[in-house]
Amino acid sequence: MAEQGEELRDELVPFLGERAVTMFAFAVADGYPCDEVATPLRREIEDSGDDPLEPQVTEAERLLIDWGRQLGAGRRADRPELDARVAETFQPRLRELLADYAGTIRGRCADVEHP
Repeated sequence: MAEQGEELRDELVPFLGERAVTMFAFAVADGYPCDEVATPLRREIEDSGDDPLEPQVTEAERLLIDWGRQLGAGRRADRPELDARVAETFQPRLRELLADYAGTIRGRCADVEHP
């Protein structure tokens, strides 16, 4: 699963940038919540000079973070208006890649939770 996650990440970076993909991944792990997966991502964000909990972001990055937290939380956080904004902002293929990547992060969290 980790290898698949890295492949998806590599596909996303050219479209969104390393920073946005890392923030999205952190949001998914943090929304799950799973400290073991979120902590290295948090450190990566901090090492780049940003605050993972209050980052200075663009509107699109904010949307990615909010959607990532929703995807991380699963059905507990279903927000149709957020899904609609994501659909308006990101092309279908990119949304599919993001959802798949979020799934790999959730899978890593589940593996940590239930080894």
